[in-house]
Amino acid sequence: MFRVLFLQRLYGLSEAQIEYHVKDHTSFRDLLGIQSVDDVPDGKTVRKYKDTLAKNGTYDLLFKRFNEYLDSIGLIVNEGMIVDKSVYCIP
Repeated sequence: MFRVLFLQRLYGLSEAQIEYHVKDHTSFRDLLGIQSVDDVPDGKTVRKYKDTLAKNGTYDLLFKRFNEYLDSIGLIVNEGMIVDKSVYCIP
């Protein structure tokens, strides 16, 4: 579930959006080790897990330590956002 939270935070997604993107993107399911879209946690489950971790500060501590680890191995992770793939033509 931490990997789901990681992807959610990395791309700035809501709980509903992370559920959608995990179902939609094979690369997300591969990273999470999910074989079938039926196994994707729903948005309510993600929110409940996140809230449980946040109640006692564990959520922030986990990401602080994870970011420290990434820094220690020289990996820089920039948070971003998934943008609609539509192409707009400006006349």
